[in-house]
Amino acid sequence: MVKPDKSRYVYLYLPSAEDTITLVAGTAGPAYLRDQGDLVFSAAGGAERACIGPVESGRFLRADGSISIDVAGTSIAGTIDAYGIE
Repeated sequence: MVKPDKSRYVYLYLPSAEDTITLVAGTAGPAYLRDQGDLVFSAAGGAERACIGPVESGRFLRADGSISIDVAGTSIAGTIDAYGIE
């Protein structure tokens, strides 16, 4: 029996306008679902809260064990929290 991945969630609070958050597809062996590509979240503007998940290690895990989150927008201000649930 295969043990499922732990559930991971990314919580975003973006008070600025038109921010884009990208969870970058993983690399090599750990990320066997990397061919699904990046996950892009675009905030429409104003104060916005979002919960993105589950963030699967099979899609987003990098060879060094990290997950890459890229942030781009007109003015980046906000909070990104990541949670793991076992």
